[in-house]
Amino acid sequence: MPQLLARMDDSGWMTPAMAEVLGPLPPLPYDDDFVNAQAKTLEKVLGEIKAPVRVIGHVRLPSHTLLVVQPGHTGRLGNRRQVTPEDVKAALSQVGVALEAEVIDVIVNVEGAPGAFGVLVRNAKHRPLVLRSLLMQPGFQQAAPRTSLVFGLDLIQSVVVDDLVALAHLLVLGGSAARVHFLHTSLATLMLFNTPAELRLTLASKEPQHFRAFASALHLTGPALGSAEDARKMLEETDAELEQREGLFEQKRAADLDAYNSQADNSDETPLPRRVVLLDCLLDGVSGEPLARLVKQGPRVGIHLIGVTENADLLPAEVRDSFGAQLVLRGAAAELKGLPLQGLPMRFVDALYLKGEDATPLELCVAPAEEVAAIVAYWVRAGQQREAQRSAPPAEAATSPGLPPSPEPFIAMEVGEAQPPPLMEAAQTMETILPRARALAAYLGWLSAGPLCEVLGLTEKQAASVMDQLRAEGLLEPKVAPTLRYRRLDTPPGE
Repeated sequence: MPQLLARMDDSGWMTPAMAEVLGPLPPLPYDDDFVNAQAKTLEKVLGEIKAPVRVIGHVRLPSHTLLVVQPGHTGRLGNRRQVTPEDVKAALSQVGVALEAEVIDVIVNVEGAPGAFGVLVRNAKHRPLVLRSLLMQPGFQQAAPRTSLVFGLDLIQSVVVDDLVALAHLLVLGGSAARVHFLHTSLATLMLFNTPAELRLTLASKEPQHFRAFASALHLTGPALGSAEDARKMLEETDAELEQREGLFEQKRAADLDAYNSQADNSDETPLPRRVVLLDCLLDGVSGEPLARLVKQGPRVGIHLIGVTENADLLPAEVRDSFGAQLVLRGAAAELKGLPLQGLPMRFVDALYLKGEDATPLELCVAPAEEVAAIVAYWVRAGQQREAQRSAPPAEAATSPGLPPSPEPFIAMEVGEAQPPPLMEAAQTMETILPRARALAAYLGWLSAGPLCEVLGLTEKQAASVMDQLRAEGLLEPKVAPTLRYRRLDTPPGE
């Protein structure tokens, strides 16, 4: 499953711990007292216009508040009827003013509240969902593949997750700014859980300035391309790589990338990374044989496409039908026929996720710019440290004058000590343990021998050695108790 903590791949790259690069979740914008006051205001306004309701519950979210209402009855004796969602919709302008709402809408059905409906309210302090809030949900954490993408929250606040590899390719329909948010969150998620040895990214966009934040990322095969001509050349190069991979697979008689890499591991050969090609609003301008071959044969050899278009009808049928799912942004959804839009609170729906015959309304999330920068900076530092280790001269037996002594070697296993779990079998040096210990401390916000022993498989003596080193680095506060608090530094370690 995607890891909250760091993970090391077979080539020695280590992914960041989520707490290292994603900021803590801020508190909800409004407290229960404020929402209860809004509920009374809603009941008062609707009662005055003869559409009485009773608020029976609420849900507070960063992006909006849901007021769950039980409808009352309206009309004179002999002609009384129950208040309907349409009655409330007709009064939304008055209700919105009373609640000081920037956006307000009605949801017809509320999960777990039969006979009730909901009033969705967005006020000035509400803010978009952030990526971390969705990555922390069990629906994402229980997803097995590292190529899982988080699409957003549905109307019952469940996270919608799907695996890009299982989809083969993904089509995004619409050219609004929401597409940029989705592409940023997708790129950030892939870079968070995959190392540069496992995944490579190729970007081409009609607006490449939107991807400047990713320019230094080690996962990228080159800078973001900005024209249809550049994208066509890139597809031709990708087509050549596809053909080369097919030849390698034929030699190994490998059915797919996983089978090929499994054989490569067993024969000490370098595995092939997966590749994700992102074509942002250039998809309809590069139709041709390379694109057709990519969508048809790319998934088998580990090359996948995320394509964005403002008009899917411009794509050849063989290309359009190769996408395992579509993310249809709100502006584009309004122009499509046959979509189940009736009764949906479209002011609160950013997109529809179409897969097979299912259409799931979604609220998208954003990846804050500072978090994207932190992910990219992490990998830049990791690459610099890796290069420094490769070019460093052999260690001298004596310490040079004027330099601090080298860290003490990691405490070796003693005779009779229990063997650590398999995770630690090949990682018994301070150099390999310390990055994991730093990530664990950053994630927990504190550290003691317990997590080091249980998560990293160390003995108590080894754990004490690690904590001494982290205190020396300034990452842990001075020793005043067995549990040490993590000290967040202004400048990350290694900069």
